[in-house]
Amino acid sequence: MCQAAKEAIWLTGFLDELGIHLRSPPVIFGDNQGALALTYNPIFHPRSKHIAVQYHYTRELVQTGRIVVKYIPTKAMVADAHTKAPPRPQHITLADMTGVYERTNGGTNIDNKGEC
Repeated sequence: MCQAAKEAIWLTGFLDELGIHLRSPPVIFGDNQGALALTYNPIFHPRSKHIAVQYHYTRELVQTGRIVVKYIPTKAMVADAHTKAPPRPQHITLADMTGVYERTNGGTNIDNKGEC
């Protein structure tokens, strides 16, 4: 989540330099409820004392309104279709959500066995 927060801030600054101003802060979706809770709750917990400075930076960005973090269920995490090997039905659902479709005419044929 920290890396996504840093990239969101960089992209926001880059767009500002191009004269494109966002109407609302970027939203970062995450499926780790513990990490999301720590971004919203600045209270120190004995179990959270090991958290590095970079995670406190994410909390600060949320508190100042520069980014927004929201929960999304793991099964709806669209990026997993590109970064993990989910079961085929879930992969198809996630690929559809990103607008990636199997080619059915012309070009390379992809069979149901996953081979080209």
